[in-house]
Amino acid sequence: MKYILRKNPIIPALRTSEDVDNVTKLKDRVVFLLETSVGRYQDYVRKLKDAGHIVFVHADLIKGLKMDEYGFEFILTERPSGIISTHKSTLEWAKKQGLMQIYRIFMIDSEALRNGEQLIRSTRPDFVEILPGLVMLSLEIDFGFPLIAGGLISRKDHVDELLKRGIFAVSTSNKNLWYN
Repeated sequence: MKYILRKNPIIPALRTSEDVDNVTKLKDRVVFLLETSVGRYQDYVRKLKDAGHIVFVHADLIKGLKMDEYGFEFILTERPSGIISTHKSTLEWAKKQGLMQIYRIFMIDSEALRNGEQLIRSTRPDFVEILPGLVMLSLEIDFGFPLIAGGLISRKDHVDELLKRGIFAVSTSNKNLWYN
């Protein structure tokens, strides 16, 4: 996965069926399936995997799914490469299943930074996604895990500056940036 992100550090963040259809035209990418429902989940993940993509599913945003033992079982019906979550228990489950994990943190204040740092150290995810990603242009944070900047990133110069600052990848729903 790190090889693919070095080659294509812009991660398409998918929210609609149109997004899923558009990204299947790209080759070998890491993609984030941010919004889906229990009715569409398997079809979307299968379609993305068939297109050669590494699929991360945001478990907290699957409509109609409760993240309990049955919700976890449902996710495995069409196994993604990894899970995105803001919840420690979901990431711990993903790790036990051999799935990659992305811990998503909302940087709203210094307390969120402190709490996020503690959770990251105890959870030890594969990646940490910081939202809004543009905050990384003014902060220097090193959690000891590869960082992904996401949210509010709409321009190529933002992407370039974040990557220069050592951010490993950038996730965005801006389709224009997917093709750069």
